[in-house]
Amino acid sequence: PYEIEYRLRRADGEWRDTEVRGVPVLAEDGRIREWVGLNLDITDRKRAQGEIETARRAAEEANLAKSQF
Repeated sequence: PYEIEYRLRRADGEWRDTEVRGVPVLAEDGRIREWVGLNLDITDRKRAQGEIETARRAAEEANLAKSQF
């Protein structure tokens, strides 16, 4: 199985985060005949994960400031 994340630049110049997954289709003798897979746009997911991390850090800093007060 193959899995990787990378960024693609669209024709309009916008960068998008993508996730690629693939699996080999084997021939009867066990050799790889072809690959089947998909390419997902995960830009919104990555953006949401970043916002969650930023909020988590802000909450930790607020808790620390509160305890120091």
